[in-house]
Amino acid sequence: MNEAQNLTRMPARAREDDLERDIAQLARIRPTLRDGAVDLEDLGKMTGDAVMAQYEAAAKAVESMGEGLKACIKQIEATLVTCSKDMQFVAETAEMIRQKGGDTQHMMEKVALFSKATREACVDFRKNMDA
Repeated sequence: MNEAQNLTRMPARAREDDLERDIAQLARIRPTLRDGAVDLEDLGKMTGDAVMAQYEAAAKAVESMGEGLKACIKQIEATLVTCSKDMQFVAETAEMIRQKGGDTQHMMEKVALFSKATREACVDFRKNMDA
């Protein structure tokens, strides 16, 4: 399951826990306050860090979706290998059938020739008996 699906299926309490964890992480990186005031540079750094953390979370969610895709690709590749082997088996079976058909045809032609020769011999024998 990818990160986006995890977020939508995640109970509200778990999302709150994640949010609290993210806030705690940002609190660790915030600059120390001097005389109770935050200067513009500190505010810019905190904002930049927060934005970067959000972009990183989005990048990880996209990577997570890619992992699901990789798993699907591996399954498709395995299926293709199996199908390829099955198609080879089908081709070999078709060739065996053709070979058997050719052998049967050849045997029938031989039987027909033998039958013709036998019939001619019988006709000749009858002619000789009648003469």
